[in-house]
Order: sequence, then C-alpha cells, then structure tokens
Amino acid sequence: MNAYFLLATLCMSALHCESASLGDIAKAEKDSDQFPSFEPVGCFKDKSRSPRPALGRLLITDRDRTSKLYSGKDIDWLNFGIYLEDFANRCAKEASKKGFTVFGLQFYGECWGGLNAGDTFATYGHSKNCANEFYGECEENERICIGRANANFVYALIEPLSPPPGSGSGESSLLT
Repeated sequence: MNAYFLLATLCMSALHCESASLGDIAKAEKDSDQFPSFEPVGCFKDKSRSPRPALGRLLITDRDRTSKLYSGKDIDWLNFGIYLEDFANRCAKEASKKGFTVFGLQFYGECWGGLNAGDTFATYGHSKNCANEFYGECEENERICIGRANANFVYALIEPLSPPPGSGSGESSLLT
C-alpha cells in the first residue's frame, strides 16, 4: 500500500497536475495520439531514382538520421510488428495533415505520399516485394505491410484527421 501511495505521489508531482484529474490526463494523451483510419490497397513497384513519380515525395524516414525528414525513431527490427503498426499510423497522420488521399511505406522505414499519389501509385504495376510483420511476403488479407526496396505498400485514408481550425483544408481524403 505504501509503495502505491509513493508511486502515485511521485507521478502527480512529476506531472504538476494540481487541478487535473487522472481522467483529464488520460483523455489529453489519447487525443494527442489520434491517428486517421486507413485501409490497405496493395503492393506496387517503384523506381529507385528521384523523383519517384509513383507516390510523389518522402514524408518521413526512420532510416536516415541525417535527413531533415528523420522522425526521431529508428526501425525496431526486434519488435518489427509493433514498429510497423506505429510507423503506418505515423505515416497516415502525416499524409492526412497534408491533405493526401493515399500514402505508401517503402524500404522498411520510409513514408511516401503526394497530392496526385492516388492517381500515380500503380504507375509501374503490382509487386510481390512487400513484407509483413514477420518479414515474409505480404498476403492479400494482411492489414499492415511495408514495401521492401523499390516497392510501396500503399494505403488509402478512409477517415482523415480533422484539420486544425483556420487551416483552410477541408478537402475529402477518400480514394476514388
């Protein structure tokens, strides 16, 4: 009992939450971690040369710490399934903020997207070069996969995040 009281006291002191309840704190944490809904479209070929017309541009990377688009997170090869889910959510959030309708995961840790990506993602055709959470070939019924080299696993945003007030972005993000 004393350990629980000490832990609660330390937590409350560290959070400086004199007037906030634990419910308020939990709600604030949940709201800040919201992600848009998305669905898998499939695995598609891409080119390794820039520009990459299939999806447009790099949005975030977990591969290159020297890139200005580095997310601050590294690929977690030992917990790849958990990492992959988190990476897909972060990529969806970034694509949604930019008003994109689709996004793709490539090369185990790159997030790609663009304004016209909904029209161009299949430019080079389908691919089998996408991986699931166990590094195996991505099957049609799997929800989360990622492209290996020169392949994108593409997702369509089905419920984007609401734009911040005054952002001027009110366009739909449904794939047509």
